[in-house]
Amino acid sequence: MTSVSTAPDAGVRASSAASMLREAALTALVAAALLLPFIGFRIVNRGGDQFLATRFSDLAVGVALIFIGRLGLVLIREGNRLLPAVVGLAVAAGGIVVPLPSTFLQVVS
Repeated sequence: MTSVSTAPDAGVRASSAASMLREAALTALVAAALLLPFIGFRIVNRGGDQFLATRFSDLAVGVALIFIGRLGLVLIREGNRLLPAVVGLAVAAGGIVVPLPSTFLQVVS
């Protein structure tokens, strides 16, 4: 009779971690593509003329938060609830202390 080991394999965990990061990165990439025209650019009036101004720092912060949030959701789906809670509290505490790049993110948050 053969026995089947139920111990988690390191290769399975590595591929699982890679798939979690890939899913979070894909979500961030889609978010960046969708939010680029809405957050990344702004029309500014100067002396009667209109110019296109960029807000890429706002876009980068938003995409980074989406990446972290999606990674947390994937970790929760996989059964790990403590790590996303700790990281979420750390990001929230950092958001209180660290100044945001512009008033757009201050209004949104």
